[in-house]
Amino acid sequence: MKKILFVCLGNICRSPMAEFVMKDIVRKACLEHEFEIASAATSTYEIGNPVYPPARQKLAEHGIDCKGKTARQITKRDYDYYDYIIAMDNSNISNLRKEGAACPKSPPEIPAAASSRQPGICFTARAMMTPPWRKSLPSQAPPAARSIT
Repeated sequence: MKKILFVCLGNICRSPMAEFVMKDIVRKACLEHEFEIASAATSTYEIGNPVYPPARQKLAEHGIDCKGKTARQITKRDYDYYDYIIAMDNSNISNLRKEGAACPKSPPEIPAAASSRQPGICFTARAMMTPPWRKSLPSQAPPAARSIT
């Protein structure tokens, strides 16, 4: 099972949208048994708050329900638990680096070149995210991707 954690500053708009869109894609592909998908914040600003109403509305427009989701902050345990931690922007990557430095088991290993060429994607702790068009892990960062905003 692949475990994916999407991360943004508050966990009320971008990362929950990524979480629920990904869950919807996985569900439609009948692959739910192969993935565990969640989201978290780098900050404490919104802990316990529901998904931001405009984000919730945009998901609903696409038939995606995020009912019951409340913001939570990333924990040290998450760095070891999740296979992939995907940040929504470079500021989130910076925050993950700071948080991970205090995590003795597996601090984030985010190549500077990868994060600068790929805004919105954070290659962390245990594995590099494999793009769907690749069969195996690349030996270097893939070409620039669109930023997730």
